[in-house]
Amino acid sequence: MGFSGGGDSLAVLMTLVRVAQADGRALHAFIVDHRLRETSAADAQRAADLARRIGAEPSILVWSNPRPGQAAARRARHGLLAEAVRECGAHRLFLAHTLDDQRETVAMRLERSDAARGLAGMDVLSPSPAWPEGRGILIARPALAHSRRALRQALREGEAPDWIEDPSNADRRYERVRVRAELQRVDAATLEELDRRQAGSRREEDGLRAAASRLIADGVISHDWGGFSLQPPAFQHADAAVGLRAMEALIVAASGAVMRPAGSAPQRLLEALHAGIAATAGGAALTQGGVLGRDPGAATGRGDGASGAAGLQLRPSQSGVYDGRFEICAGPDAPCRIRAWARRSAGDVAMSVPAALRPGLCRIEPGPERECLVAGLSNVKACAGAPGVHWLGPERIMRTLFRAEQAPEFDAAFTLGG
Repeated sequence: MGFSGGGDSLAVLMTLVRVAQADGRALHAFIVDHRLRETSAADAQRAADLARRIGAEPSILVWSNPRPGQAAARRARHGLLAEAVRECGAHRLFLAHTLDDQRETVAMRLERSDAARGLAGMDVLSPSPAWPEGRGILIARPALAHSRRALRQALREGEAPDWIEDPSNADRRYERVRVRAELQRVDAATLEELDRRQAGSRREEDGLRAAASRLIADGVISHDWGGFSLQPPAFQHADAAVGLRAMEALIVAASGAVMRPAGSAPQRLLEALHAGIAATAGGAALTQGGVLGRDPGAATGRGDGASGAAGLQLRPSQSGVYDGRFEICAGPDAPCRIRAWARRSAGDVAMSVPAALRPGLCRIEPGPERECLVAGLSNVKACAGAPGVHWLGPERIMRTLFRAEQAPEFDAAFTLGG
């Protein structure tokens, strides 16, 4: 569990420790030290001591390259937490988001996003936003239906130890703090209306994701070299919002990007597909024939100075993720280097890939007998001792369009007090 030592996380941790101990399992408490305050190390140690006192196994995770900005801190936090969860052999990270956090999130997004996504808020169960560190890890929010007040009341009734008050929760420089203060002044009817709108938007968003998944299943062919063949008629007959959700997921998968494409990228590529023209957006490129792959300029670098994808060096039998797109395990006998192919001609092995997309192919060198290999194409699969290659595109699509079908483990046992 991600543990801050605050009242919300203390209430959740105490309940989960109780459930875990009843099942004979250990519960890990991960404390992130962002190193953004002079007292951060001491605060992290206090939280670790509190977690240990409750019965959890604490670990302090330190952000080694701190820099200002809430977005940067959030990305670093989720990356550290995902890596820690993976290292301890788990696949689920519990966070202590509450009903109040949900309302604040919806209020902040209200004027910044499209209605369905902006008002849908947080999911009770969702994939980790960290990529590629968060592969296979789900985030569970068992307290999402409980108010902050109810959690603290349960702590007082249970004679829980004192929790740690984060001074940033009172710093009005942060948008969430200002929104929290505003919501504390509104009446119950207003909050109930906000909850109803959020629940309706969640149902709408789930419906869009389900329909987008069906559109991709029916109208898209996946290629192991890192691309997709899109069937224009399937997209032309789809609802506009569904087509945009599907295109967004395809861009994320083809580009390997950490986050969803910003701005109008999905709309631009969807219009290009309908018009039968080539286009690039969001780190992905669409050919005139409807094949979507990595934007070669983004993969290799551009003349304007924009850097390309960082290369990857692997020791024998070591594995890593290249460009957010391919998981590669080096062969047992030799190291290998991975980088973009960076040229339109790739020999006979790449004839099935449109020439415009070949520079963005994943090049592995040296392979067996010191030949260069192209990830996802036949020469990798045919060589004994060749590196193992797995394209992550289909997994990215499933993560992007993820919908929780059931409550996460432990949620049924999550109760206040007791």
